[in-house]
Amino acid sequence: MLPNVEHNQKSCSCGLRGIIDGAQIPIVESDKDMIITSANSATEKVFGYAPDELLGRKVNVLMLPRDDLLHDGYIEKFNCTGVKMILSTVGRRVHGRRKDGSELTLLLTTSATLSGYAAVFVDLIEQIATECSLAAER
Repeated sequence: MLPNVEHNQKSCSCGLRGIIDGAQIPIVESDKDMIITSANSATEKVFGYAPDELLGRKVNVLMLPRDDLLHDGYIEKFNCTGVKMILSTVGRRVHGRRKDGSELTLLLTTSATLSGYAAVFVDLIEQIATECSLAAER
């Protein structure tokens, strides 16, 4: 690879990492085996897990038990056939699980990356509360 191209890729990667880390919504990346490889600090606010607590764990830790097996089936089907069940969806409503076991409603956006998958979560309860607060101020 040419030195300038390699340097630009590293700069881009560092720049994107800064954006991801500074985002106010949880962003989780996993490898192709669905093992979490990175999580930003917003995961702690929404899910109760510090980013370091999630590293090396399956993404299923953020799901309700009823969705756990379904998710593994979707990933297995995608890996075998290329048929996307959830991957590359924008704003799919799902239920997640916090560290304390409580349930929360989320909008989930997923995409494939070069090394695995990325997921962005929006806590719907917090979003609705913010919208109500803004409407009340008007």
